[in-house]
Amino acid sequence: MVNILVAHMIDNHGHHPTKAIREDDARGIVMLFPSLKDPYSKKGYEHFYDAASSTGYIFWRLKTVQRKIHRGSALPPNSPI
Repeated sequence: MVNILVAHMIDNHGHHPTKAIREDDARGIVMLFPSLKDPYSKKGYEHFYDAASSTGYIFWRLKTVQRKIHRGSALPPNSPI
């Protein structure tokens, strides 16, 4: 799910989406799938993206995609990244 979300995010906002976009998408995940909300965190979606510490599944997937592109591994235009 995170891979699909990040691929969509990159298609619409480029390889460096703003923190607000990342946070909105993390919030959207837990709104659509309430069972994925973390009951022990402040907002419930920090495990997907935490703007304060720049961590989470979305952050790490974006970094992985950026690293692959930086290394020069060409990706097909419609690859699921």
